[in-house]
Amino acid sequence: MVGSNFTVNAAGGDRHSNSIMTNVLYDFTPGYPITPHVGFGVGAADVFDGLKLPGIGQVLNGNSRQFGYQGIAGIRYHLSGARGYSSRSGTIR
Repeated sequence: MVGSNFTVNAAGGDRHSNSIMTNVLYDFTPGYPITPHVGFGVGAADVFDGLKLPGIGQVLNGNSRQFGYQGIAGIRYHLSGARGYSSRSGTIR
């Protein structure tokens, strides 16, 4: 950030993760074109953290593997034959 008489350098950092999950889904079959489903998944997540401070440089740089799990819920709308539209939502921890 630059002002009229001063300059401020901001700290910067990032966090990202990669995960691999195995999921189990259960489809409810009410006999209508809409089919709801619920499920869960377990796996592993590799989490990376990094932090840079002005004038100091890199102060945090590491990664860790952690147990991961997720919940899944959604619906599928049957169009025709083997085609359909599906929407689902989930969260991973």
